[in-house]
Amino acid sequence: MANNEYTENDALRLLAEKTEGSRIENDTMIIPDEGLAVSIKLVKCQEHNGNFSSQVIFFIKHELFDQPLVESCAGIGKSADEAVGRAVENFCASVMLSVRSVLNVTVMNIYQQLLWARSISSMFRALRELWEWADSSLEIPISGDLSRTLSLHISDARGPTG
Repeated sequence: MANNEYTENDALRLLAEKTEGSRIENDTMIIPDEGLAVSIKLVKCQEHNGNFSSQVIFFIKHELFDQPLVESCAGIGKSADEAVGRAVENFCASVMLSVRSVLNVTVMNIYQQLLWARSISSMFRALRELWEWADSSLEIPISGDLSRTLSLHISDARGPTG
């Protein structure tokens, strides 16, 4: 590839190669499992005294974002490929890693909270059923010895009534 022919699609392809679980659709890299979409604008890729520099702008979209997250990354190399590749690597190693980590933690926290709420709800449902099932007192064996029991008066545990 000639140095002046480096395109946004080339940069997008590099990004997709470095991003597990991604695919390219309509000039956008999609990570379906995470709901992320990344598009690219290659601002410049030019030669300076035998070295190349590039500037790539990344636009990250997710349903949790009010607007796309915009990040500019630069790269320097001996060729246009290397310069753009380094800009993509900089993006992957900093911004993309951080965004994916935060989103994964957020999703995991929501999942854990739902499990916790479900288990708390189950516990209260079981206690309510126990309450309804129990007579005015329960006898609970102590240490498996059926000759010694602990008597629990449900009316005492419910607190004052009236």
